[in-house]
Amino acid sequence: MNGTLENHLTDQRLRHGPSRVLWFILAMSFCIHVLCLVAGRTWLRDWNWPQEPFHATVEMAGGMIALGVAWMLVSLERLRAGTTYNIWIAAALVGMGILDGLHAMVQVGQTFVWLHSTATLVGGLLFVLVWLPPRWQYRARWWPWAVMCGALVLGGLSLLVPDAIPEMVANEQFTSWAKGLNIVGGVLLFAAAFRLVRTYLRTKNIDDLLFCLHCSLFGAAAIMFEQSQLWDLPWWGWHLLRLMAYSVALWFVVETDLRTAQKLQAQAVTRARVAALEESAEELAQANRQLQGYVDALSKSKEALERSNSDLQQFAYVASHDLQEPLRAVAGYCQLLEAKLRDNPDEDVQMYLEHATEGAKRMRALINSLLDYARVETRGKVFELVDVNEAVNEALSNLRVTIEESAAEVSVERMPTVNGDREQLVQLFQNLVGNAVKFRGEKRPQIQILAADDSDGWRFAVRDNGIGLEQQYADRIFVIFQRLHTRSKYPGTGLGLAITKRVVERHGGRIWVESQPGEGSTFFFTLPRTGEI
Repeated sequence: MNGTLENHLTDQRLRHGPSRVLWFILAMSFCIHVLCLVAGRTWLRDWNWPQEPFHATVEMAGGMIALGVAWMLVSLERLRAGTTYNIWIAAALVGMGILDGLHAMVQVGQTFVWLHSTATLVGGLLFVLVWLPPRWQYRARWWPWAVMCGALVLGGLSLLVPDAIPEMVANEQFTSWAKGLNIVGGVLLFAAAFRLVRTYLRTKNIDDLLFCLHCSLFGAAAIMFEQSQLWDLPWWGWHLLRLMAYSVALWFVVETDLRTAQKLQAQAVTRARVAALEESAEELAQANRQLQGYVDALSKSKEALERSNSDLQQFAYVASHDLQEPLRAVAGYCQLLEAKLRDNPDEDVQMYLEHATEGAKRMRALINSLLDYARVETRGKVFELVDVNEAVNEALSNLRVTIEESAAEVSVERMPTVNGDREQLVQLFQNLVGNAVKFRGEKRPQIQILAADDSDGWRFAVRDNGIGLEQQYADRIFVIFQRLHTRSKYPGTGLGLAITKRVVERHGGRIWVESQPGEGSTFFFTLPRTGEI
């Protein structure tokens, strides 16, 4: 109970101490304004201090502080800390900070006064958004970034097109445009200050009172703008108070940020310790259960894999004997019927016989492809050193007729030596080159076979200038029986690329394709260097 009472008293001191300081600063600021205004109109009427470098330093410092405070407010919004209106206030500070910074970088003249006046007006328009319902800002967290872009565009146009700016100074006096912009901005800033002080009285959030001070100081400076002249005492007075207000804001926001971070850190440490104590036993038991589950799953997977390999071998036997023999008989009888009925005038009979013969041939090709797919693992040979140049040459020799009929131009770079199954590597290149010839476009086929040494081992590429494919189908084409085109347009079993993938994976590599429709395709695959398998 003593600890609770002590924490309550500490919170009371933290809440009421800074509020008294802020009310005191607000009162003193108005006294300084009045004093500067009176002195500038009486005994210091002729005092004038034209110091552009010092003025630029003050304005630039204020702009940088505004941007820093805005960033902190956005950070505090993510932590549900800071003011009641973090997003609106941060956006206002961003707009004023950017325009005041640009104001500090230009020489005295029309643009100089215009940028300061627009900074005041923009600040008033953005600060007065605190009158909107607080829930609106939860949907507008992008608002400070939008204001930043808008302020940069406005400032950039003001610098690039100065002739489009209204006349702000005439005969060493501020024009109605300059006074009007500042007065409107000042009224809006006072309206925002009134809203913030009402919120403070309801929430007792010291940060709301802090920005009430800001708006009040900015509003007073804007209203007194027309009572000052360039470089006189009132002019320097409200510049100094604006910088003081920025500095006070920075101090309080940093304190709030540190206080929030300390609270969050303490809460996180406490929660972590409690959670660790409560969950350690359960995690240990769960880990043991998971480990036992992994062991059981591994044992079942091993048994399933053995069964699968056995079934695959049995399928290969059936496909090579029990299925192919009836197909050969069907195909043979179809050919005999075709010869017997060659002179039959009925065209339907001839068409039916052709379809039956073609179907039998397709079925035989499909079974042979399935047999090749199954035998990648079951009939694969022991790896040995293979000169890939020889494997490529043999693959091209097997495709000689196809390449000559299509007038394809094939170029081969110098290939390395790898560990692998020679027959399967020949099949790999034969499938990829045959695929490139089959899916050619209207142009003469040009096929390149490349090899490069990279971090994954040897990376091979078979590049063509064919019809290409959509990248969204880059994975689908390696799946068994998956086709992107009809059989009548591009004949085949739909197993060629599935076999290539299986061969590459057996050799410890991976295969993929990069392609664009109408621009050809490049099939990449990797193989380990010699001795890595």
